[in-house]
Amino acid sequence: MSSYFEHSDRSFYVEPTARCNYKCSMCWDRRKNQKIKDLSINDFKKILDKTQADFVKLWGRGEPFLNRDIYDIIRVCKDRKTKVFITTNFSLIDLDEDIVRDIDMLCVSLHAATSDTYKKVTHRNDFNEIIEKIRKYRAKNKNYVAIKMVVSSINEKEISKFIQLGSDLEVDDILLTGIDFKSDASSATIKKLLMKTREGLLFSRYSNRYKKCQQYKWPYVLCDGRVFTCCKSPERGFMGNVFSDTFHLDKQKIMESSKRKFKECEECTLC
Repeated sequence: MSSYFEHSDRSFYVEPTARCNYKCSMCWDRRKNQKIKDLSINDFKKILDKTQADFVKLWGRGEPFLNRDIYDIIRVCKDRKTKVFITTNFSLIDLDEDIVRDIDMLCVSLHAATSDTYKKVTHRNDFNEIIEKIRKYRAKNKNYVAIKMVVSSINEKEISKFIQLGSDLEVDDILLTGIDFKSDASSATIKKLLMKTREGLLFSRYSNRYKKCQQYKWPYVLCDGRVFTCCKSPERGFMGNVFSDTFHLDKQKIMESSKRKFKECEECTLC
């Protein structure tokens, strides 16, 4: 059974694009009026050649399916027997594309259990359409599917509804991130709610207390080729550019970077 936290010794985040069609309230990437280049299929092949990745998470600062080459990128992964995990808002995915059924693992960034709250978080009106697409995808594809909620003051009262929604959609995991459960949504309450759902659903609790960073397990490759050990504060772990002739992936350096504690780590809810 696959898990959201599954990884290998050659796992990598690869960013297909830094563009996004949503404006989520909690998103930390607020660049405006910048010319952003998507990852080309040829550059993606170079990344696979240089990293020898056998497990790729197609995720980054943008929505992967805005990249017009995304389906070919998935095909390249499957041709090379590279496992594919995509995190997406699910608004642009074409369920009629044959290669979609070969996505090994998929996580939908949903962030709400009702259309009203979804609109407040994402500033979009397509909640019902997204839910219907998830149902259709699930009916055709039995590979791993998760839904994710970054919990904030906007949506925290819908946690129980979100868990029930995940159960109704028959997803494999339900991810709740970015909260300390300080109010009535206590850890024990959430665990009790999950126990009422299908067996096997994941309860993911992140606190703001720095323990041990796990990000080193997934070096982060931006669409321009820069490689970092952290997707939240890239400047803390720059490894070079994968498109450079002199690029060498130093696993020891990645491990050492993961052991260092920075100010940003204390507030991080990502790793």
